[in-house]
Amino acid sequence: PVPCVVDAGTGRLRPLLDPEEHHRGDATPATVLDGDAALVGVERRGAVELLRVPLDGGPATTLVDGPFAVTGIGTGGGVVVATVAHDRSAGELVALTPGSRRLLTSAGRRLGATGRLHRPEERTATAPDGYPVHGWVTVPEGAGPHPVLLDIHGGPFTQYGRKLFDETQVHVTAGYAVVQCNPRGSSGCGQAHGRAIRGAWGGLDADDVLAFLDAALEDPRLDAGRVGVMGGSYGGYLTTLLLGRTTRFTAAVSERAFLDPVSFVGSADIGWFFPDQYLGTDPERVRAQSAMAAASRITTPTLVLHSEQDWRCPVEQGMRLYVELARRGVPTELLLFPGEGHELSRSGRPRHRLARFEHLLRWWARWLPTPANPAPPVAG
Repeated sequence: PVPCVVDAGTGRLRPLLDPEEHHRGDATPATVLDGDAALVGVERRGAVELLRVPLDGGPATTLVDGPFAVTGIGTGGGVVVATVAHDRSAGELVALTPGSRRLLTSAGRRLGATGRLHRPEERTATAPDGYPVHGWVTVPEGAGPHPVLLDIHGGPFTQYGRKLFDETQVHVTAGYAVVQCNPRGSSGCGQAHGRAIRGAWGGLDADDVLAFLDAALEDPRLDAGRVGVMGGSYGGYLTTLLLGRTTRFTAAVSERAFLDPVSFVGSADIGWFFPDQYLGTDPERVRAQSAMAAASRITTPTLVLHSEQDWRCPVEQGMRLYVELARRGVPTELLLFPGEGHELSRSGRPRHRLARFEHLLRWWARWLPTPANPAPPVAG
């Protein structure tokens, strides 16, 4: 959605920005009025830019762009104050006046000075049909080769962004190279990019993710023979779907996943519009896009992680995957968090968020050990 005004002549809504190019997602700040203009955050290739858009339909002015993510906006007294995140800070306050930009805080400086932050490297790969796939690779210190974690985001209409991400930092600190991209279906690259997978989940999106991974693995610092895959929500869907198609991954984590669109309808709090709009309503086409349809072919060791009060992707989705794997003897574990919902990893109880990280690292240590995250001792 983009900000609109009501046309006085027709009474119709008139968009202030091109809806095919600009997108305000869940991670963008609320729109703020500033005199005769609106201050709007829009997603673009992982960034969240800040635009000043005249209400009369005049051209927009960019206040913040580049490798940053604007997460909050305020205005008063002729000054715009924005909270701006980047890959070394969760957010700084910046004062914006015509022709000047002044940094008001340095919250990230102390953490950056520790030398413990790992900076992502921006990459672009080419999908099998020639389409460019944009993303990042974050590599631990040292020559390697380091085991790799392919991390797939949820949504699907959202984006990995240009800001400090705790999950990436934890895994890279533990010795893993983390690969992340925004395949077709993601936001931040225009509406056509987002609509490309409607009615065809597991097609172009899967192609894009694997193409980006293969390009990343050409880096000699990454160990192409030791690769794990993980994702949550839609990312859990695509993770599970890939496991049913290939044995290339050493291990996997499927978290709070959308796995079976049939049982999802009528049980998820998002409503039936989500699978209907994304996967369609033709039973055969829906089945062809279901991750559970090919779960019987999965042989990759898989940790299934879910929350008992997840109403977005109900817990039965994860439990059915776990049972499918356990009944066939595939190495698997089911980790359920009581009293938590779909947002566990982002806003769950601190002790549960910590426990989640501990179990993730334990799982990776079992199947992809590193010097910083060694394999558990063998019982004697």
